[in-house]
Amino acid sequence: MFFQENAFKKKTVEGWVRAYSREFYNYAFMRLRKHEEAEDVVQTTFVRAFRSFSSFKQGSNEKAWLYAILGNAIKDIVRQASAGPQYKAIEEDDDLENLLVDSRETPDLVASRKIEYELLATGIANLPEHFAAPLLLREVSDMSYKDIADYLSVPVGTVMSRLSRARKALFDLMTGSNSDEQTNTKPDKASKKEQSKRGPNEL
Repeated sequence: MFFQENAFKKKTVEGWVRAYSREFYNYAFMRLRKHEEAEDVVQTTFVRAFRSFSSFKQGSNEKAWLYAILGNAIKDIVRQASAGPQYKAIEEDDDLENLLVDSRETPDLVASRKIEYELLATGIANLPEHFAAPLLLREVSDMSYKDIADYLSVPVGTVMSRLSRARKALFDLMTGSNSDEQTNTKPDKASKKEQSKRGPNEL
């Protein structure tokens, strides 16, 4: 029985690695802005998932469970950094080009895309976590509003509000807009409630 359980656990986690590695790397890179750290937290996520497999309830949302572990791994990296995320120029990361652009595109278009991505990643890296998390879960992970709301334990309306404010902040950054009304990225009431309820595995 012991060997059968271990074989099932190994097979399940290996399936998660194949299904979610690329998505988790994209998410982690947007938060950490360093290729090596993004790869490390993805690896850490699956190692922790394997070790904590007994706490996973079969039939529950595996993706949300794994994202909770990923969020903790990212927080560990950020805590260890002396001054938050250390930014790395996109041009230094060849793997990122393969991830983001079509090899059939012209060099000018590739360069333009990379510049846009650098601005986008810089903007997201500077967003407060309560705005960055739903934005990345929506845009990178393609989660529904309801799934994001369930995962973050906030109403769907709060998710939509945070997404709107986060997108406005990113638009202002990428267009150099200096509108008279600054986008408010201070924690909302739901964020303060989340902080008091958060468990060890939550974003």
